Amino acid sequence: MFMVYSDPSGKGVTVSPRLSYGHVEPSYTSGVNITILEGTKIAGNTTTVNAKCSNCRSWKGGSIDPKNTAAKFIYATGPDGNLKTKSLTADIKRHASYGAFKMDLTKAVGTAGVPIPATADSAGTEQTSDETDHDFPAALHACIMILAFVGLMPLGILILRVLNSPKWHGWNQALSTVVALIGTFLGIYASTMYNRSKSWNSAHQIFGLVIIVAMVGQFVLGFLHHRMYKKTLAPTKLAPIHVWLGRAVIPLGIANGFL
Repeated sequence: MFMVYSDPSGKGVTVSPRLSYGHVEPSYTSGVNITILEGTKIAGNTTTVNAKCSNCRSWKGGSIDPKNTAAKFIYATGPDGNLKTKSLTADIKRHASYGAFKMDLTKAVGTAGVPIPATADSAGTEQTSDETDHDFPAALHACIMILAFVGLMPLGILILRVLNSPKWHGWNQALSTVVALIGTFLGIYASTMYNRSKSWNSAHQIFGLVIIVAMVGQFVLGFLHHRMYKKTLAPTKLAPIHVWLGRAVIPLGIANGFL
């Protein structure tokens, strides 16, 4: 893939050759050499790239045949905003639109240098699809975690303290635990899509997993305490641990959203 974005001036172009092997962010490759040629610029909303690519006919996982009259290509654009960097390894966000086209590569073979402007008859390209896209996993992860830690878990405390209903307190906290676990798995899935989060070394990821483990432990302690209390009708040693762990998990979960 050839990633194109603005340089720091906003008028020049950075071209980053990248490889990808699935539905993940493409990673920069040093095995492909790009030479920017005259005429490359950004003017208004139009970006023009004239470049020479070396070592481009084969790469790890694929190749291209210059004799193919209907070679398949994909493209993607967006999202809104501009990186404005010369870094070839700059992190990117998920695209806002994507599509596919076919190209007659026999019409792309000629003398070296910047090609003359192609006419409609000689261009040799045919667009086959154009779709919009959205970064749903990350947004859903955030919404679900807010529902669990800001909505359901505090509600469970009110059910117990105001309504004095251990039964519905338990059901509510069971629901909040399930919701938080769903949000966690969505966060894990979203993390696999981006280079900046694949290594699992950010404070949000590490702290988040610790909080989820504590949350599950807190729910288990509450369940065991309730079972023991029903048999003996006496306070258990698990109760204060359950209470104080809950008092820590909720604010820490909310704070982790800002990391």
